[in-house]
Amino acid sequence: MLDKKQALLSTLRRIVLSRWAIHTGLALLGVLQITFLNVVHFDLSIFLLLLIGYGYNACFYFYLKRDKKHYSDRQLYIVSVMQILIDQIMYTALIYMTGGVESYAFLFYFITIATAILLFKALEIIMFSLTASMLYIVMIFLEYERIIPHFWRFSLDPGFYLNPALTIQNSMIVVALIIIVSLFAAFIGHLMRLREDEIVEESDKVSVTLNNITDGVIALDSANKVILINDVASVKIFGIKPGLIDNKLINAELFRPCFNPISEFIMASIEKKKNTSQEITINDDINHYIYSVHCHILHDRAKKINGYIILIRDITADKELEIMKSDFISTAAHQLRTPLSSIKWMMKMLLDGDVGKLSTEQNDLLKKGFQRSNEVISMMNNLLGITEIDRDKLPFKIEPTYIDKVLEKLYDHYVENAKQKGITLILEKPKGELPLIRVDLQKINMCVQNLLDNAVKYTAKGGKVILGAYTKDKNIIIKVADSGIGITDEEGVKLFTRFYRGKRAINEEPTGSGLGLYIVKSIILKHGGEVWFESEKDKGTTFYIKLPIKD
Repeated sequence: MLDKKQALLSTLRRIVLSRWAIHTGLALLGVLQITFLNVVHFDLSIFLLLLIGYGYNACFYFYLKRDKKHYSDRQLYIVSVMQILIDQIMYTALIYMTGGVESYAFLFYFITIATAILLFKALEIIMFSLTASMLYIVMIFLEYERIIPHFWRFSLDPGFYLNPALTIQNSMIVVALIIIVSLFAAFIGHLMRLREDEIVEESDKVSVTLNNITDGVIALDSANKVILINDVASVKIFGIKPGLIDNKLINAELFRPCFNPISEFIMASIEKKKNTSQEITINDDINHYIYSVHCHILHDRAKKINGYIILIRDITADKELEIMKSDFISTAAHQLRTPLSSIKWMMKMLLDGDVGKLSTEQNDLLKKGFQRSNEVISMMNNLLGITEIDRDKLPFKIEPTYIDKVLEKLYDHYVENAKQKGITLILEKPKGELPLIRVDLQKINMCVQNLLDNAVKYTAKGGKVILGAYTKDKNIIIKVADSGIGITDEEGVKLFTRFYRGKRAINEEPTGSGLGLYIVKSIILKHGGEVWFESEKDKGTTFYIKLPIKD
């Protein structure tokens, strides 16, 4: 919510600073007039008046230096009124000392009216204009009645301050100007208040919205200062009072030491000047938390960086749920795989004729059952694979490997199967031998095998599948291309997520777990590589695996 007290305090402090400039300007003006215009009555009395102005401004300055918690709303209101009234008295004395009714110093009243616009509503602005008018009229009256002496503005006194008609006419013009200006100021002030109320209303809506978001939100300006932090981030995550770090430079000292990984991530993201995200584990004295932290850059229309938004989500419960789910899947897969392997083994014995000759019909049924049991066992293996990936416990045995040799073996294994489906499998051999690369041979073999399985599975009779590899920019690129059903843009967005299968893929081949490509991507990323695809609907797909050639 917008802090009105802090806003008023800041305005009062700015008024005090502007008063230093005005009084200093008046003093310099006096010196110039004495030096160049020979204004003999701009004497020490006026400088003494300015010195008084410096004095009361210094009192306001030191009084307003304290934190907002030291002031009540009533105290700040009284200070606001006193600033206007004392200024008006000060400027009335200045008018008197610079010619009274003949002086143009009444224009300084407009400064107090302008100040009132910043602090008060329309009616109060008009009241201050009436106060200024009364002070001016009283000063003119006292001067006319010679209760106070007259200070003439020039060396040759025109003397019209003693002329009733001229004095009344001049006073009426000045008062009329003050009132007209104040009415206009009141109108402008009213418009400003309406706009301010709209801004406050919108700010309150934003604050309420942000404080009802379950994620922590921190907004930084281009100077990396905190301009907004919602209650979830300040209270629930960091355990600090709302508003405590507002307008402070983001750094590790703002938070408890246990949150250093988050502040370091934020500062590193700002230094990189790009959108980043990371899962960060925090351990305090009692609890263990896992946060997903995202840093997003904000650009203006000129594409310049004008701030940052940091989103912090507590994913501890999600991670615990994932562990429980992985434990369940792992246990279920292990429990199912053992009897399925036994069933597969018994089917194999029957197919091999170990228990007697089978009829053609019996043999066909057993072959289908044997194939389905292989598919289910493969699915169990995939489920066990993703549980190890999720726990970051997938073992890797890194060894020097020639990728072209791996592809040749896979080609020999798949060429006959592809031919039976009426598909041509082509091995594109690289020009020269590919360099030695350090990878987990078994897992890279599994990744390419998965891509080949899909290519053969989703390519119609008469189509072709191409398997090849080449080097590019200190990387080995493995390519698996087919002329199959292709992948739509909508399917491509979710293709590497777990358990996802496109509708057309399901229609083409109902069986499948939707885990293969997720496992492929996870394994390749662990090798420091990348996997991507290029596709056109009904014309085919090409998958690429990039593996770095490390020295």
